[in-house]
Amino acid sequence: NEYGGPRSARIPVYEKLNFDYSLDLINNTAGTVTTNFKETINTVEVRFRTADVVKTPTLPSTMNLFTVGDNVVTLDFTRGTLGTVQINNTSSADIELFDGGYLTAMLRNTGTNLELVTKKSKYGKIIAEVSCSAVASFPSTGSVIIGGTVSGSRLQGQVQELRLWNNSLNDSAFNNHVKAPAAYDGNIDAYDELVYRIPLTQKINHSLTSSLSGVQPK
Repeated sequence: NEYGGPRSARIPVYEKLNFDYSLDLINNTAGTVTTNFKETINTVEVRFRTADVVKTPTLPSTMNLFTVGDNVVTLDFTRGTLGTVQINNTSSADIELFDGGYLTAMLRNTGTNLELVTKKSKYGKIIAEVSCSAVASFPSTGSVIIGGTVSGSRLQGQVQELRLWNNSLNDSAFNNHVKAPAAYDGNIDAYDELVYRIPLTQKINHSLTSSLSGVQPK
């Protein structure tokens, strides 16, 4: 082309800056999303938001975000629109959690612990982040469940993305996903590292859909 260099290939549709739709667990009040895995995973990544507590003051004080094996990630209300994110009852510091804005969380294997990192962005910049960890590990095979009720009420919110990685996702890649939600870069090569992603942003009625096809970019 006139600017030099090779012509770029067409960018995949899910590499856009933002998503258009989400899995709605506010209006769909029953059912779960279960993702089974049969190979090693070292990071679970999810983009989510709760209902706005100001508009919905009856939100449960503790909600299950997801479970993976025996490990449970919950959202816990503290005050105002603030709350904590917990892994197996180990809590993060407060973060703006119940204002209806999207956050991105990852649960990653650090060797001896599972570390839960949650961040929030605005206009392409990270504006808040918290973390916590617990002595735990991922099962070699199992399921990731969204919409469950273990250790808390069912999530009243929306989920836009669920990804399973076979490596412990580094901060640089995760930060990019927080700032540009549809980015899917890995530590080195996402095509080798991203085991599975489930397309919760499809324009479908999830309450009438018994199963979804995921995307494995290998």
